[in-house]
Amino acid sequence: NSAQAHELLHWLRAFAEPRRLDLIRTALATPALALSHDRLEAFNADEMVLGEILEQFEGYQTHWQRNGLFATLRLFLNDYAVPARLLAAGDERGLTDILHLGEILQAASMQLDGEHALIRQYEQMLLSAEEEQDHLNMRLESDANLVQVVTVHKSKGLEYPLVFLPFGTSLRSMMDEKDFVRYHNKMRVWENHFNPTDEQRQAADHERLAEDLRKLYVALTRAKYGMWVGAPATKFWTQSALGYALGAKDQDSGEISRYLHTLAEADHIEVISEPEASDTSYTPVGQLELGEPLRANIELQQNWWIASYSRIQYEAKTLSDIDDASTEKRVEEADEESSKADVEVQLAGYHAFIKGAGPGDFLHNILEWCCNQGFNEVMQQPQRLKEEIEKRCEAKNSADYNPALITQWIEALLSTPFQLPNKSQTSLMSLAKAKAEMEFWFEAKDLDVQRLDQLVNELAPSRLARPAVKELHFNGMLKGFIDLSFEHEGRYYVLDYKSTFLGNDDSAYTLTAMEAKTVEKRYDLQYIIYTLALHRYLGSRLPDYDYEVHIGGAMVMFLRGVNGENAGIYCDRPPKKLIEQMDRLFSGVEL
Repeated sequence: NSAQAHELLHWLRAFAEPRRLDLIRTALATPALALSHDRLEAFNADEMVLGEILEQFEGYQTHWQRNGLFATLRLFLNDYAVPARLLAAGDERGLTDILHLGEILQAASMQLDGEHALIRQYEQMLLSAEEEQDHLNMRLESDANLVQVVTVHKSKGLEYPLVFLPFGTSLRSMMDEKDFVRYHNKMRVWENHFNPTDEQRQAADHERLAEDLRKLYVALTRAKYGMWVGAPATKFWTQSALGYALGAKDQDSGEISRYLHTLAEADHIEVISEPEASDTSYTPVGQLELGEPLRANIELQQNWWIASYSRIQYEAKTLSDIDDASTEKRVEEADEESSKADVEVQLAGYHAFIKGAGPGDFLHNILEWCCNQGFNEVMQQPQRLKEEIEKRCEAKNSADYNPALITQWIEALLSTPFQLPNKSQTSLMSLAKAKAEMEFWFEAKDLDVQRLDQLVNELAPSRLARPAVKELHFNGMLKGFIDLSFEHEGRYYVLDYKSTFLGNDDSAYTLTAMEAKTVEKRYDLQYIIYTLALHRYLGSRLPDYDYEVHIGGAMVMFLRGVNGENAGIYCDRPPKKLIEQMDRLFSGVEL
């Protein structure tokens, strides 16, 4: 019933519901993280920081679902340098308690269905902590000598001193399936086949082999000190993941020893024959002491990471005495605060809605809900929209969230026509095909972000001066979420919502003002990257894809300017040459 136990509960709740800002705020404010007031305030005031934190906690949720709780907890602790901080403060016991609780919950999760079931059980454990005190204080070392039987899948993210994989050449070949097979086609879409042909069984077996190889990698990387792999020459061992890794051919079905002895030429690998069966019973011996683990002779550097657009930072350009983006942000906030009293008298309607990252996320979530329900369907059921907004405003428990004003605002955003880059018009409620929060991932091979910015300035020049990006290299995966993607008259578009405040009334939202803010905040680079994501996606989906034919362009929707020029929409269509050059740049090709 320690403080760490209750802090862990706050972390688990935030992992499980990464869109709940209140849960994330509570998790970040826990003493173990020891975040400064400035960092916590940035979460409330800076939209970029908020987006980055939300993506981070969404990553923890995905990591939990794929790799288990304990692996996710360790990732979280390392991200926020908790072990180093606790050890430096002499609180080794606190760190041990956190890890021990993580082990207990990892074991419990194998018997439960989903994150929330585990959280409920953990809450009950805390409530009954007095009765269970002896159990909760058990040290991890008490289980060190127990044999744990787990599947390869359940072992993901865990580590064991010694590991035995008894059936290293086992497999379930799809070539024997007569009635049904299932596999992904070249478009990464599931195909189901009844009474499959030999070619279809071969495709399914190829996918089975790929999955077996992934599981073999997991199994071979769980051991800390030693690993035993059973490798019998079963009938089809050459088709197993281990057989594939050894480079065996089908005609070598009886020659596994040759491959194993070749493998054993490497240091620290030994081939041991199967012992003869006997009637001798096992007799436990005294406690064995493990030797020192092997240590790498070279320093391994992992220059590979997952990043989002929000990781890019820019040089300050507006004031000569500003030398970093965070300083510029504080100056902007100070300016707004100093004139707050005057502004409150002048503002009305949508312009009076509170500013900040939290309110902006609130509006984004409502528009995402409208898209998922269908923009036109929402407009046809005004009472349903009214009730949904009232429920969300009530949850905020603040007079700043006026449900009548927000309902009127959302209806205006859905129904007001706006102009597209090709001068045709549409409205959100007129869209038949739209997708909210489309997620994208693509590889960035040692991408120089300053070179990317240079390319944008060369091929899509602006009449306004763009803030330059700071030095940064991406090497890994670039991910993101596009607020809205839609199709209109055969062309595809990306649209990004912005709650940015430009002025006191509708007249402030002119095309000139919206262009200036887009350049100042570098929304242009953001939607150009989104266009690249859409370009790659359509290229993999449309057999006759042509950028000039299918890409309509990109838009920034300034929500407060819905009654202003072009309904608050600033639109652009990045040149085809820019997108193609960016595609090559992200792929690591020299331009």
